[in-house]
Amino acid sequence: MQDHPSQAPILQIEDLSVYFGGLAALSGFNMKVNRGEIRGIIGPNGAGKTTLFNVISRFYTPSSGKIRFENQDHLTFKAHQVITLGISRTFQKSELFKSLSVLENVQMGLHIQMKASFLSASIQLKGIQEEERHSRQRAMEILEILSLQKYRGMPASLLPIGKQRLLEIGRAVVSHPKLLLLDEPASGMTYAEKSNLVDMLFKIREQMDLTILLVEHDMKVVMNISDGLTVLNYGKIIAEGEPAEVRNNPLVIEAYMGKSR
Repeated sequence: MQDHPSQAPILQIEDLSVYFGGLAALSGFNMKVNRGEIRGIIGPNGAGKTTLFNVISRFYTPSSGKIRFENQDHLTFKAHQVITLGISRTFQKSELFKSLSVLENVQMGLHIQMKASFLSASIQLKGIQEEERHSRQRAMEILEILSLQKYRGMPASLLPIGKQRLLEIGRAVVSHPKLLLLDEPASGMTYAEKSNLVDMLFKIREQMDLTILLVEHDMKVVMNISDGLTVLNYGKIIAEGEPAEVRNNPLVIEAYMGKSR
C-alpha cells in the first residue's frame, strides 16, 4: 500500500452529532482525512456509517458539529452543489439506469454535474454540443480505465453484478471528483470480482488523485485496501488506526461478536 505524505486534511469533521428524535445516529464524531487517503468506515449495522455519508452528501443536516472540505464550511452548501465542489458517491442499492447503455450511464455522471453547474447560467446550442462531445470522450476514458470499454454499447441491465458495481464507480468518478464516497461497493460480488475491485480502486486513486471514503462489510476488502480505519458502534467511534491495529482491538472484536449473537 502506498504511503501518502501528511498534509492539510481534505476533509475535517469536528464534534458531529445527528439525532433522529431522541436517537443519536452519530454522537461527537471527529475525523480527519488526508488527501490521497483511502479511509475505511466500518461497524455493525446501525452504527451510523450511512448517516455519515448522508451528512457529507448534504442529504442530512447535522444537529451539531462542523465539516470542512478543502478548508470551506461544507455545511453552508446544499445537496445539489456537492458534486460541483468535488464530492461524488455511490449507494448501497444500484442507482444505474438499467435500460441505458454502459457508455450512456457513465455520461450521466457528467450530465448531472452539468445540470448542477447550469442552474445559474444560460448556455447556447453550440455549447451543449461541445459538452456532449466532451462527455462521450471522458466516459470512454473511464470505461477504459475500468476495463469496461468492450461493454460500452450493452444495456447496463445485462452486465454481471460485479461489473455493474464498477460501472457505478465509473459514473461517480467521471466528473473528476476529489473525494469519492463508496457505500458497500463489494455488495453482491464474487471473490474474484472483489479482488478486481480492490485493484481498480488502487488504480483510480492513483490515476485520478482521489481521496476515498469506503463503507464496506467485507472485512477482507476493507483490510486489503484501507490506509486507515474508523470503527463506529452506536454512532460513536470506538477505534481508529491502521488495519492491523484495529483488527485486534478488543472493542472492535466485541462489537462484531455482539452483532452475531
